[in-house]
Amino acid sequence: MRLIRACLLAVLVLGSIIALSMPNAPAALADGKMIADANLELAIRLELKKMSGELTEEDMLALHSLYPKDASKHIASLDGLECAANLNALYLPGFGISDLRPIAKLNKLTMLALSGNGISDLEPVSGLTNLHTLVIDHNRIQDLSPLSQLANVTSLLASDNLISSLDSIRHMPLEWLIADNNRIESIDALQDIPTLQHVYLSGNQIRDISVLEKLPKLIDVAVDGNPLNGGAEQVLRRLQERGVTVKSFNSNSETAAKPVRVILDANDVGFDVPPQLVSGTTLVQFRPIFERLGLAVTWNGETGTVAGEKPGLTIRLQIGNPMAEVNGKQVELPVAPAIVNGSTLVPVRFIAEATGSEVKWDQSSRIVIIRAKHTFASSDREAQVTAYGLWKDVSDEFTEAGTKLAIRSFNYRYFTVRIHPKGAGETLDQYYASVKKELSARTDVKVYGESTADYKGRSARELRYLQQGDLDDYAYTALVFETKNAYCVVSRGAIFENSKPAQEEDFGVMLDSLTVDE
Repeated sequence: MRLIRACLLAVLVLGSIIALSMPNAPAALADGKMIADANLELAIRLELKKMSGELTEEDMLALHSLYPKDASKHIASLDGLECAANLNALYLPGFGISDLRPIAKLNKLTMLALSGNGISDLEPVSGLTNLHTLVIDHNRIQDLSPLSQLANVTSLLASDNLISSLDSIRHMPLEWLIADNNRIESIDALQDIPTLQHVYLSGNQIRDISVLEKLPKLIDVAVDGNPLNGGAEQVLRRLQERGVTVKSFNSNSETAAKPVRVILDANDVGFDVPPQLVSGTTLVQFRPIFERLGLAVTWNGETGTVAGEKPGLTIRLQIGNPMAEVNGKQVELPVAPAIVNGSTLVPVRFIAEATGSEVKWDQSSRIVIIRAKHTFASSDREAQVTAYGLWKDVSDEFTEAGTKLAIRSFNYRYFTVRIHPKGAGETLDQYYASVKKELSARTDVKVYGESTADYKGRSARELRYLQQGDLDDYAYTALVFETKNAYCVVSRGAIFENSKPAQEEDFGVMLDSLTVDE
């Protein structure tokens, strides 16, 4: 409170004196404004939901987290932010910031993200002793010695800087250390950090990695792109033998030059920040993927936590935290969520699979292919099936007697269910013969095969036939089986030229999921 009052007193009474006697004093403060930079002020107003009126000392004390969303609005100065004494989470990635002095006394900060700025001097951070997550990648930092008094940091992300020594972080209780693409020559300091679980040091000048064997909790490591000595191969082999995952990513390969795409149900997912491939894991902006998967999104800037919810499912992730929650249960992530160019990125496979979706990675094209899980049911709920990918209910297009459900995929595969009440004394073989006769009588159909089958422990019959269409011929298989009171005909088909084993596998999953009233 005294600090804030002092700020206001300086603004209202001594502005001209400060301007003369302190050449580095913020010009905006001297002019009577609490926040020097207009873009920073706008971000604070949006966070506080106060778009008019003067910002007051009470307003600044009410600021617990700050995460400007638009990195295109550069912030030239942080002057005035020193009055936000209760701030505990600050995210300023990619805003062109170089001077951190205004945040030097924000001692309640526990999370600080400053990636992608022009920072070279970390001295103002030296007193922020409550920090547990520090993100400083993609800057111009050479010296980590100002961090020597930070004894609570568990996650340090410092890739793409000019760092040559890790000696100043040996006292930290780190679990995550990401310092790819620096100038680090020695990692001996890591032997004093037994808490380390995830170490990413690709693209440095490291030769000796034997110290990695002294880390008892190590889970995964990446050291590719270093001039490793002759003993490194044996070290990595022994680490793998004890269960450590050795990861690598050759960012200079031709394949890496291709952008990563994400396709969900046959449609590209658009992102403001391109997907990032980090140690074999694709990270994407959380909001577009959450919303496309039907998850309602909430963001807690104070804790850096994002949540996605829909009936029966709640997912929670936190920036820099390698553990996520799915319906209250802790799940380890392959890579922790991170901030890139002002946006929070999350592991896309984890999110998709948590919703029940299928995920595949096409290495040659660098495409993540997601097929969401969808359930279709007849209007009377007598038949229900689960399908993955882009399918549509087209039951109203089918006029055959007894049709309960018909769905069609984006590439014109069909799955239909017909149900007919049993006739008095009628057997399965008799009903099957009537189905075969009906199909054989059609001029556009050619029956070419049949067999007996077993469907979920029931005796069944299968009939294979081709159906001529206006543009394409279709290959169908009709499965005929009986329930207690009815006969069912389940047909699945695809364009004849596109009838592939993978599609038959899809149909098998659908048949396994099918339920019909007994």
